[in-house]
Amino acid sequence: MIRAARKRLTHELLLATARDLFESQGYAATTIDDIASGAGMTRATLYLHFSSKAELLEQLVSGVEELFNTAEHAPLEEVARSGDPAVIRSWLDRKLEQWADVRPYLAMIAQADAEPGISSIVDRGHDHAIAAMRAGLDAADRFDPATREIRCTVAFGGLETLSRRYIRAGGWGHLEREAALDALTTAWTRLLADARGSLADEQGAPGVGQHAQADVARHEPAELEPSP
Repeated sequence: MIRAARKRLTHELLLATARDLFESQGYAATTIDDIASGAGMTRATLYLHFSSKAELLEQLVSGVEELFNTAEHAPLEEVARSGDPAVIRSWLDRKLEQWADVRPYLAMIAQADAEPGISSIVDRGHDHAIAAMRAGLDAADRFDPATREIRCTVAFGGLETLSRRYIRAGGWGHLEREAALDALTTAWTRLLADARGSLADEQGAPGVGQHAQADVARHEPAELEPSP
């Protein structure tokens, strides 16, 4: 039991040391030797717990993913199913708050995005979120089924793009948080809840060809009736 406890403490110490060094020096600049030395251990001891620097980061990132999932006060599936702008805004607001809590981890992910293990964790998280949103639209039977996954992908993609801007700027920078929240809420509501945001075919609205025909008709001279 004591040996297992020591092993767990060593494991946690290595993770904490790696997290601090990744944050202060950057992922690329930090070496295995830096982490081992910072934890007061040898390289050989570190390799008993982790096979690589990437594996250390993968475990740190997995912890952040768990935090995101457990901290949600409303499941994403329920948010999409409700179609309620207030519920959507509340969920997004909480997500933006979480960015501040885990900003160092998000920066590490951005720096190591080319690592296969990291990119797979990120992709898995995105796929999970999009699947939950799709399940919500399915449960509500909202929009053409063929467009539901596309809508969810576009909505989540906007949130992901904003998060990358947030990471690169080290915070909100020149962007206003409330303006960002308003824009996200509007976009998500149109994509996930508002029938006015549906595709032309879903609403029976004129297509491109119909608009073009109408435009031509407006510019063609009217036929003259024959003189009596």
